[in-house]
Amino acid sequence: MVGSVSGTLSKPVLTYDKKPFVGERIRFNCYSRYIGTPSNLSQKIGYKFNYNYRHSMDSFLDITHSEKGKNVSCQASNEIGELSPISNVITLDPYYGPEDITTLPTGSVYNVIEGETVSIVCSAKCYPKCIFVWKYNTDIFRQYRTGSILTIQHVNRSHAGEYRCRADHISDSQRFQRIDRIINVQCRPAKQVAILNGEIFTTLNKKEVVEISVVSDVGPNITWIDETSYTWERTVMDNFKFNYTSFIIAENLSDFGTYGVQICNNNCCIIKFIHLKQMINPDGFRLLDYIVPITGIAAGLFILILVTSLLCNRKRHVSHRTIKVAPNVEYKRKPRCHSFEADEPLYENKNTLKVNNHSEEQQPSYENLRTEDKNCHDEGEYANLRQT
Repeated sequence: MVGSVSGTLSKPVLTYDKKPFVGERIRFNCYSRYIGTPSNLSQKIGYKFNYNYRHSMDSFLDITHSEKGKNVSCQASNEIGELSPISNVITLDPYYGPEDITTLPTGSVYNVIEGETVSIVCSAKCYPKCIFVWKYNTDIFRQYRTGSILTIQHVNRSHAGEYRCRADHISDSQRFQRIDRIINVQCRPAKQVAILNGEIFTTLNKKEVVEISVVSDVGPNITWIDETSYTWERTVMDNFKFNYTSFIIAENLSDFGTYGVQICNNNCCIIKFIHLKQMINPDGFRLLDYIVPITGIAAGLFILILVTSLLCNRKRHVSHRTIKVAPNVEYKRKPRCHSFEADEPLYENKNTLKVNNHSEEQQPSYENLRTEDKNCHDEGEYANLRQT
């Protein structure tokens, strides 16, 4: 039997068991007491919780991202319904992470050419923040770098392997996520290879020099693939540029052809080729430079002579054709003596006489014609001409 009591309920104090993390359940504790009442006669006190204006008798809450910013409070009550003031207010700001860990560039394998720089960025969602550690797998993963960015300059084959990014929450190292990535170092024995005389024209038993220039982080090893009696010697090294020389010779016709050169660096090789070609007669090649244009000129002259000959033959053939006389033209024989009229025949029409152009140009008088040649006495002809 509970005796009469006097007093009021104190303002409750609200606490929780741990820092709220997204994905976990936290429990709240609300505490109030009677003021001015002996503890052994205190009435039973009950509590209810206000979760952002939602009332519940449950003293726990499952934390999600949506709980951020919500207010939590509590209030005490006794058996007769008396209420205490509202407790202190806790505004939820839950931690979270690491979540959604990833790397940029994306992908699980990174192919890197030897000598280049590789850079991988690791990221994760964390609040308030995360600490990143890169580890490298030899036998076990050991710490390699700190920070979210992994950068390796001048990659070599010793850098190849599996790398692990681990993100730890700043407030709790037991909260972490990790991701593994593989760096595959592809060998590049040379950044640049230049064969200064990759195509060689030569003759039998002539020793030819072969030169190769290689730009590489490490001096490469150069060998002939085909069996030759010559080796490669380094002549100059300047700022990662290496120059090598060797020799090659064709002692037989079968020695002409293609020769391979192997350039290796850190057990990785590339192959370049040198072409050895036969030069039959170097002087003959120079002579052809003159023969070819001369031959062209001779061919042109031959064609010109041939065309000219054909034209001349045609003209000669035409000049020997028989001349046909019109029906109304009487043919008069040539004078037996030479005169300007003897160049071509005279034709006398019944009414007119056609005189050639040669007679018209000179326009000789008929009197002179009579006396021009002493052997010509055909007075009848000249009389006929005068009449006409």
